[in-house]
Parts: sequence; structure tokens; C-alpha cells
Amino acid sequence: MKDWRAVDSETITLPKPLRPFFPATNTRAGLKIHKVYSFGSNNIVGFHLSPARRHDSSQLRIDESWRDIGLLVDLGYASIDRIRRCKRHDVGLVMRLKKGWKPALLAMINAMGEQIELAGEPTRDGSASSRPSTSQALQTTAHPPAITGGGIGGKSLNWSRMFRNA
Repeated sequence: MKDWRAVDSETITLPKPLRPFFPATNTRAGLKIHKVYSFGSNNIVGFHLSPARRHDSSQLRIDESWRDIGLLVDLGYASIDRIRRCKRHDVGLVMRLKKGWKPALLAMINAMGEQIELAGEPTRDGSASSRPSTSQALQTTAHPPAITGGGIGGKSLNWSRMFRNA
């Protein structure tokens, strides 16, 4: 991967008179700022604005411009179609799994950072009750980025397992 990037958004509440231009899900107006953060350059490398009512997932398009770049997203961006698009364009993908997805363990990364291949073993009993914790992630290619310190949004992240949807 040439770089790893995190994509997320935040909502800003605006005064009610702006509601016709920036509709939100409540009675007020709102604006979303969608940001793309590069772990390689340690900086925001892209952003755009949308009305707060628009879902985050609709604001991220995976195409040829993402080739050889890793992508770290939260559940707001999780979809089977996005996973397929990432695979088609050779985009590394790390995301938490949605409830009800039945992951199979592909590999683990030990404390030394070495990847151990596991041939798609089901996780626990493969049921929704075996849903991965926050330190587990869905990944379609090589290693996720090294995330240290405060992590993203002040949360410390420790990605240690890779899954595929079985």
C-alpha cells in the first residue's frame, strides 16, 4: 500500500433558518464535514461538505483513484458492495463488522507484528454472539496501518485480527 487513510465525518449544528439549505435529521439545520486523513502524511488530504441528513456511506466512492491505498472506516461505511469495490480496485480495507455478519478468521498478527495465516476458520460458533470486539477488523489485503497514541477521535486502536465475511 502506498498510504493508509481514515475516512469519517462530523456534524455541525446550524441555526434553524438555514434548514432549507442544510437539512438535518432533527428540526435544526446541520452540515457534515467529510474528511480523509492520511496516516502517511499525518494530515487531512481531502474533505467535502454535505447536508447533515445525508448518510456517510453515500459520500464515499471507491474507484481507480484509491488503488494501492489502504482505507480505515467505521460502521457507517460498512457494506458488501464497498468490500467488493475495494477488492476490485486493490484497496486495503479495515472496518468493524456489522452485527449479523458471519466472519471467518483469515490471519492473526502476533505481538511481533508477524502475520499467521489460518485458512478461513470460523470465529467461535460463527453466530452473531461471536461478533468481533473493537480490536477486531475486516481486512481485504495486507497489514493495517500502525495506529498508536490517541488513535482516531481520541480512541486508541489496536487492530489485531483479519476477517472475511463467510
